[in-house]
Amino acid sequence: MAERLGLKSRPKPQCFKPQKGVRFEIDAFYTDSEKIVAAEIFAHIGKLKPAQKAKVAKDILKLVLLQHWAQGQPDWETKKVKLYIVFVDPEAAVLLTSLNTWVGFAGKELGIEPLIIDLAPDEVALLQEAQKMQNLLYAGKDS
Repeated sequence: MAERLGLKSRPKPQCFKPQKGVRFEIDAFYTDSEKIVAAEIFAHIGKLKPAQKAKVAKDILKLVLLQHWAQGQPDWETKKVKLYIVFVDPEAAVLLTSLNTWVGFAGKELGIEPLIIDLAPDEVALLQEAQKMQNLLYAGKDS
């Protein structure tokens, strides 16, 4: 992700506390003298289920909240801010890349960009195995 976006170092998770008792974490946060990059990472391969679509929508809300809250912070007014939802699979990214979905339309209107990162074949296999295990773990449970 860092190389693809031209960042000098790898973004790291960052916790924000906009007021007492309120905190939220961004999966990948990076800042330097010129820019701020914030991203939520969605590591799923394949077509999304309704709960997964809702997770992407919540991630968009989290990024918009960060941007809205941080606008009053000193660094944010002078730097270029980029907000991303990072996907590892183009099929999963369709939710945000298609303007035929309300989530895709909202992302575009709110300045959230989809970023698709290619994984190595062994990484894809590990992720697919983890997804199978999750499916087995949650099979038959009410959500």
